[in-house]
Amino acid sequence: MVVVKTYEITAERSDGWWAFSVPEIQGAHGQAKRLDQVRDAARDVVSKVADVPADSFELELNIRLEPHVEHLLSEAKEMRDQVEKLQQAAQDTMRRAIEQCKDVAGLSVRDIGNLLDVSFQRVSQVLGETKKVVSEKRKKKVA
Repeated sequence: MVVVKTYEITAERSDGWWAFSVPEIQGAHGQAKRLDQVRDAARDVVSKVADVPADSFELELNIRLEPHVEHLLSEAKEMRDQVEKLQQAAQDTMRRAIEQCKDVAGLSVRDIGNLLDVSFQRVSQVLGETKKVVSEKRKKKVA
């Protein structure tokens, strides 16, 4: 197993640029206009200053922002994750509701759509996806 060296990059905003440094390597610092350019610029700097091939090491980017901004970014990411989980739960519940309305209550796709405030086409789509999943599970059991 080959151990690859990882250099830590610290980046922060400075006069409209992203200023970065590699604390481990004296003189390894630079700047980039956009955050998505920092990693490539830092790779070039480390490669030149340390005199190593650019593909011989990894980089770990640490971004420094004002604490309240970091807090808001963290909060936004957590909320986005919660929304994704809730969306998945809502889709699962809707699928089960559609299946029960169709199989147990014997409702039409138009009636189910009306009850769930979705189009009958969406109901048909969900039922089709359910049939496909069930069919694939059956094939796996047979094989």
